[in-house]
Amino acid sequence: MTSLAQIIEEFFNHTWWSRHNQSMPDHSLTFLWSLSVSIKDFGALLGSLGVKCLADTFGRRNSILIVNALSVVGACLMFASKANESFEMLIVGRLVFGLFCGLVMSLNPLYIQEVSPTNLRGAFATLNQVSFATGILLGMVRIDVVHPDRDPVHCFTRYDFQHDFH
Repeated sequence: MTSLAQIIEEFFNHTWWSRHNQSMPDHSLTFLWSLSVSIKDFGALLGSLGVKCLADTFGRRNSILIVNALSVVGACLMFASKANESFEMLIVGRLVFGLFCGLVMSLNPLYIQEVSPTNLRGAFATLNQVSFATGILLGMVRIDVVHPDRDPVHCFTRYDFQHDFH
C-alpha cells in the first residue's frame, strides 16, 4: 500500500533529482513535507483575517463568488505542479487554497444568517457547521470506497494534506 505521504515525498525527491542530480537531503524532505502540510492552515489563518473587509466591500454573496476563484487558482497550481516538476507550485497552490478555506468558512455562515428567516437563523447556522463536520467524518470513515485496502482506523491519523488530494 502506498500512502499519499510516500507519493508526495517521491514527487519532491524526483523534482529535486531532476534539478540537482542528487537525492534530496532528509532534513530538506522533512521540512518541505511539513511546510506543504502546514501552509494550508497558515493560508486559512490569513484568509480569515480578511473576511470583514471583503464582506463589507463586496457583500456576502459577491464575496463568496469572488473567493471561489481562489479555489480554482489553488487547484490549478496544485494540479500543474506535477507537470511542471515544481514542488514550489504545490506549496503556493496549497497556500492559495488555504486563503480560500479561511475566507469561505467565515463567509458562508455570514451569508446563511443574512438570507435565512429570523426565526430559523440559529438552526441554519448550526446546520452549516454540522454538515461540514459530518462531511469530514464520512470522508474519513468511508475511505474504503476509494481505497478498499486501507485500514479504516488509519484514516483518523491521516494528515490534512491527504484530504486535498482525494
